[in-house]
Amino acid sequence: MFDADDTLWDFQGSMRAALHAMLEELWTAFPGRDAASLTVDRMIAIRDRVADELAGRVMDLAVVRLESFQRALEEVGIAEDGLAAELGASYFSHQAHCVKLFDDTLPALDALSGRRLAIVSNGNADAGRLGIAERFEAIIRSVDVGVGKPDPAIIKAALVKLDVGESEAVLVGDSEESDVGAARAAGIRSVLLDRHGTTTNSQADWVIGSLRELPALVAAAD
Repeated sequence: MFDADDTLWDFQGSMRAALHAMLEELWTAFPGRDAASLTVDRMIAIRDRVADELAGRVMDLAVVRLESFQRALEEVGIAEDGLAAELGASYFSHQAHCVKLFDDTLPALDALSGRRLAIVSNGNADAGRLGIAERFEAIIRSVDVGVGKPDPAIIKAALVKLDVGESEAVLVGDSEESDVGAARAAGIRSVLLDRHGTTTNSQADWVIGSLRELPALVAAAD
């Protein structure tokens, strides 16, 4: 099983690029405003705050994102009916066109092509748009099952979909809290993908720096 955002594709990069493009459009529409009052980093901070407030109640991260746009506009004193929705349309359009697979994703999936693969994600990016949906037997999203990682229920849903037992499954992801935590709670093994080499004392069964390491690791673990 794979996490998606920042595991298979570069969500952080596409998010930042999309927010930057969206903010440029916003300040073009409101030229008299101080563009420095809303930056990409501030938008991310507002979104994280909203996500914390809505945790456990809202699974659709698109809803969280739209609410964060509404909060951001309120914080800088822009009151325009429907503007948050317009910003959302701009952001999601830019993000969909910016997101790219990591360089190690396709080689890893190619090497694992004989395995039963699934995506288990809290996000809402489209694997089909990136051309890899057909490589997976199941794509389980938190918005579809009503729970998200680290809740083990989403892992259990994937196990049922794949018709495999806990001892046969491995979850690969970039988050110690969400991915490793969910795997441990569900009783399956985990691989932490630490692309930047910053993790210490991980509870994962294995830690790798690139998906290129994964096929050999999985083969050795059989």
